[in-house]
Amino acid sequence: MKYNKIISSIIIVIVLSGCGNFEEYNTNPHRTSEVSSSLLATRLILNVARQNTGYSKTYLAHCTYSKLLLWTEGQSREGQYNEWQRTDVFENQNMTNLVNADKMIEAAPDEGLKNAYMGVRNFIRVYKFLDLTLRVGDIPYSEAMKGESENNFFPKYDTQKEVFLGLLDELDEADRLLQNATNNFAGDPVYKGNVAKWRKLVNSYQLNVLIHLHLKADDPDVRLKQRFQELLSRPLFESNADNFQLLYSDKTNQRYPYYKDGNNYMAYSMMSSVLVDSLKAFKDYRLFYYANPMTAAINADGLSESDFEAYAGVDPTIDFETVMELYRASVSNRRYSMMASRYSEYAPGEPIYIFSYADVKFILAEACVKGFITGNAQQYYEEGVRAAMTFTGSNTPDAYTRGRKITPEYIAQYLTNPGVKFESTPQRQLEQIGTQRYISMFLQAPWEGVWQLRRINIPNIPVNPATNLNTGDKTKLPVRWMYPNREYINNTEKVNEAVQRQFGGNDSADGVMWILKK
Repeated sequence: MKYNKIISSIIIVIVLSGCGNFEEYNTNPHRTSEVSSSLLATRLILNVARQNTGYSKTYLAHCTYSKLLLWTEGQSREGQYNEWQRTDVFENQNMTNLVNADKMIEAAPDEGLKNAYMGVRNFIRVYKFLDLTLRVGDIPYSEAMKGESENNFFPKYDTQKEVFLGLLDELDEADRLLQNATNNFAGDPVYKGNVAKWRKLVNSYQLNVLIHLHLKADDPDVRLKQRFQELLSRPLFESNADNFQLLYSDKTNQRYPYYKDGNNYMAYSMMSSVLVDSLKAFKDYRLFYYANPMTAAINADGLSESDFEAYAGVDPTIDFETVMELYRASVSNRRYSMMASRYSEYAPGEPIYIFSYADVKFILAEACVKGFITGNAQQYYEEGVRAAMTFTGSNTPDAYTRGRKITPEYIAQYLTNPGVKFESTPQRQLEQIGTQRYISMFLQAPWEGVWQLRRINIPNIPVNPATNLNTGDKTKLPVRWMYPNREYINNTEKVNEAVQRQFGGNDSADGVMWILKK
């Protein structure tokens, strides 16, 4: 007992004497105790650039929804067969990161840098809220993310119109902030903190937001034509060097998302006939960059890998058993094209862009044809094609071109090909613009291909009622996801009000949101 009392006394003395140094002992000397604006900026920008990419098979998911690819590992009920159900995007898109965006601004050391970081913050907010509203319709926006600051855990649902008007205003403000930023900023993995490039991005991306409102040209609140004209006087993307994109390399954690290391899914991709048939019809060399030839065409038919007829896609509407019959053929005798080997064999792959110079040109071409702006629609269209093809060609090593190198001379000739040469009627022009933008989105601009198909139905995606798993009308493609169950549990009154307001109380995949109504 005597010894126990002595030991206890010693422990008490140690504890009491150490209380004053508690923080010192519990602070890791190898980690910063304060988070800088630059560190937060890096995390936030990477989060946006990688938001819809993922790795291995998850990276390809958006291409099954847009019918650029088929998937054979298992029945892709939601992507390939259109069974759109309740979205989990409210939880999975890291919306809480927007709180860090505010902290990034607070930590900026001076007003000039605050302006730069505020401009970046606005773009990040727009990208994330746009993604949400395009998926479901009305969303919490004006009261969103205010649980910590205003103790508001049950935000109201703003109408989709209110959301879009707010996003456009945020991008306008971002342009003004970046114009007044006195210095480039640290922590930017995309543009190296170049505020001039960020200014081009926020203005160029506003074109993308506006084109989603193409049915609202007569709405005086939207001011569609006026906004388009105003943007033409601001800095916009001028070349592929302005793309908002991530570069990859042959370094650990920096390799292309579909590279073979750790990728166990390389055998499961099938090229869609929707894409392959267009490439073949146009004599488009991107076919040889996007796809591998059919093994049967090489082994049994004696065709060259540089022959257009050595490639074939699969109808994305056929039943899954037929898909599996094609897949079960011996590897050397398959009669469908898979994704090109460069995506899994070449570690740097190609940059993955969220938004591109080619997108800007295609949007301006569409705006011209629809009378939103004055200008030369053909010139915009051809510049878009040229930018898209140059991007693919310049990011593919010669070893993967199959002798069909994309050169400026080839592109000039391609623009005269039947089906590619700009035609005279507005309807055909819009079909050409939409088709070329769709082709350019193979493994790029995640989900934009889906939004484009829904917005303009170009190219026209076939629907097979026998295989269509749309939870609503089997003769149609779904047009939205339903609100998540968690919203019905946590924010019951507000989400029910939004569903009633938009869809007469029926939260379904066939519900037509505001931007899709004429």
